[in-house]
Amino acid sequence: MAWPLVIATISVGTVFYFGRAWRRAHRASEVERRCAVAKFDFRLQRERLEAEFLRIAKERPDAGDWLWDGARFGDAATLARHRYTGELTAYIDVAVEPTCSEVSPELPHKPCWKFATVVFRFENGRWMTDGLAILNLSPIETVRLHQRELELIETPAAEWAEAIVSS
Repeated sequence: MAWPLVIATISVGTVFYFGRAWRRAHRASEVERRCAVAKFDFRLQRERLEAEFLRIAKERPDAGDWLWDGARFGDAATLARHRYTGELTAYIDVAVEPTCSEVSPELPHKPCWKFATVVFRFENGRWMTDGLAILNLSPIETVRLHQRELELIETPAAEWAEAIVSS
């Protein structure tokens, strides 16, 4: 008399197990699809995002003496995903010329460039920026600094070797 109950319990447990496995696989493929769409959108919107960043960065009260108008953005983007929230983030290196007051006194005609990493976030299906720049860190160093929270998705080939060697 207990056999039908055992068989029913095993059947229900098997259905739940495979249902959860299917959901996990489906969720993983959905995340990959969302990443692919976000990367494609980022490439399309990059110029607009850089202009938006410059506009916001110049208006920030903590902008200091940086001449954001002359900023030079790097070509490659490093993409990362937040491990807990799933939020996608793109990091791009930028070189910024300081104002005349920060120019080296020994070489008044040659400014000393300052470097930073610009942060772009993918929220609600749209890339945006808060004008946030992380000073004195490359994009890969920024992700490495926050490696507990961030998972590296894509990095430029030149930085990839550096990431492997230093891991």
